[in-house]
Formats: sequence, C-alpha cells, structure tokens
Amino acid sequence: MKAFLLGIILFTSVAAGLRCFTCDNARSMFMCAFQGRIRTCHNNQDSCETVVRRVGKRLVIIKRCKQKQACVENAKRQFAVSEFGFVECNTDQSNAVCTCCCQTELCNLQPHACTGMIFPCQERNAIENGAVTCSANNRPRSVCKFECRNPGFFIRPVRSSETTCRATGEWDRPKPCCARACPPYLPNDIVFVRQASTSEAWDEFKRRVVTIMGEFNVGSESALPGIISYGENVHQSTVIRFSDFPDDKTVFLQKVNGLEFTQDNSSNVRTGNVLKYLLEDYFTTANGDRNSVRNVIVLQADNASSDDVSAPADRLRKAGHKIFVIATANSSNPEYYNQASAMVGDQKQLYIQQNPSDATYIQDLVRELCDDPCQPDSNL
Repeated sequence: MKAFLLGIILFTSVAAGLRCFTCDNARSMFMCAFQGRIRTCHNNQDSCETVVRRVGKRLVIIKRCKQKQACVENAKRQFAVSEFGFVECNTDQSNAVCTCCCQTELCNLQPHACTGMIFPCQERNAIENGAVTCSANNRPRSVCKFECRNPGFFIRPVRSSETTCRATGEWDRPKPCCARACPPYLPNDIVFVRQASTSEAWDEFKRRVVTIMGEFNVGSESALPGIISYGENVHQSTVIRFSDFPDDKTVFLQKVNGLEFTQDNSSNVRTGNVLKYLLEDYFTTANGDRNSVRNVIVLQADNASSDDVSAPADRLRKAGHKIFVIATANSSNPEYYNQASAMVGDQKQLYIQQNPSDATYIQDLVRELCDDPCQPDSNL
C-alpha cells in the first residue's frame, strides 16, 4: 500500500495550487487508493475533504477538493444533535456520515479512517473578581464553572455560572462576569438627551432624571451620568459631562435641578446631528468617558427630526453603545415613530409615554439598564 501511494506521488506532475487525492464512491480506503488520482484544486478550493458514509454495513468513501468553509460547516453540522438525539457522525449507527478537512498538500492521501473532527471552543479565561475551572480545558464536552471570589459580587447573567463546550466548537452559554447588585451599582456611562418643546416638558424631564438616577450610586465604581439638551444644535449651556462632578450623587442632582430651559425657536430639529455629536465629541476620555464600561443613551424628543437618525444611531450601536428612546404618544407625525423605532435597534428599548406625567416606563428602564452588566467582549 505504501509503495503504491508513493508511486502515485512520483508520477504525478507538480502543479501550482493545493493538490488533493480524489476518489468517488469507493467501497473502502484501499479501493479509494487504487481507483483514485491526485488532482490540482481550483483556486477557491482551499481544503481537501474526506467523507466516510456508512449505509447499513457498507462503506462509501469520497475524497475531493473542497472550499474550506463549506467543508468545515459540513463537519460541524454532522455533530449537531437533532431533536431525537441523532448525531450524523456516529460510527455506531448504520447510517452515519463523517467529514474530515485538511489544508496542506496531499493531506488526505493516507488511508486513515475519518471519524469526525474535533472543534475546540475558545479558551475560557478567568473573570475579573472571580475564577473559572474547566473539566477538559476548551475541548468538546468540557464543563467550565465560574464563581465570584470577592464579597458583594455575583455571577451575571445568573444562569451562566456553568457552560459546556459543544461538539461544534461553541459554548452553550455566554461567558459571565462578576458584578455587584444592580441597583444600586450600574457600571455604565449614561447620558440623558432631551429635545423639549416647552419649559414644562424640560422641567418634567429633569424630574425623571432625578428619579432614575436616585436608584443608582454615582461615581467611578458605578454610574457616571450626563445631560444634553438640543434643538437644531446642541445647547452647550445645558451640557453636563461625565467629568463635571466628583463621586457624589448630590452634586449631580443639584446640577440637574439648576439647568435652565433653553428656548429654541427653530423648527428644524436635528436629532441625527446630536447622535453624531455624541459619537464624535461627547464620548471622549477628555469628557470623562470610561473605556472600561458601556455607554448608554436615554433620548427623548418632542418632535420628528429633519435629518437622518438611522445612520448615526447604527454607528453608535456598532460602536457598542446602547440606545433607549422615550417617545410621546400624542404625535400625529408617523415619521416621528419611525425614527424612534429606527434608533433603538431592539424594540424593548423603546418606551411610549402616554402623557407628560406618565412615569410608568421608569421601572422597565431601570430593569433594562441592570439587565446585563457584562461588557460585550465578555460574551464570547
């Protein structure tokens, strides 16, 4: 057998591109080697594939060139368990299909049986303020258990203290984090943004900010809040930045209460412009923005915007920022609601205020703010 395979290599001309051994529907590895040939793959075929199919007691062997992603997806799918507990790549079953992929010159030439591939998961590293122990590192079926070591910290999300590496190379739950109880701890930089048409609406908004932030600790180990009001442009006289006050909630609330309503006679409301301002000018380290925590925007507008809100809102979300929108129920402009819906991305983050004194959304907003204290890059 070895001499036969060596002979195939010696009498095959050298060509550019990946070369794979190929055979079609052979009854055994020996027949595959006897009937097959070496082939130079097409440019988009960057993998050599071996497929072993069992039909009753009979084997069918296929070796060929394959696009790498398609080959790997086939191999992963065969380990995906169906609702009946059936795994395609299971040599104990009379009807089984196993795929193996490799990406080096003639890597599928040897007559080794293919019994499936191993797909390790991404390694689970220890979490801040906690630890992790895994039964088999990052190999399939490894179970990793997380625990928080520092007092006052708890695993979040609550059902993610234990995760298992699936055969397809993915963890069955997101990586958790250790977080303090929320409320009162909220590891976010949160800015409240308001386009108010009247001084009464502005005063009501300030009361809502005081109520919401009354639920949380304010400071470097919890929430850092800010405020912006706008019309056609940002009203700089009402801007509160994260760096404008010390670790003291009382100071912030006093600043909020002291903000005066800025009359904007322009009907040209530009919400898209203020979203760009947030991304490009407001969320900066010079303004006290912390890179280690998520930025959250709570926006409320009385009027539809004259500029596009979808594109800048999409840029904010892609940058990892979370947007909540509070819309009034009495607008007669359909575009107003279309814009509100387009900004949030997730409709759970859109609240409809039935009247100026309606504060029923506050409890839901606080719950959503506390929903996931883990940073996006912790959910791998």
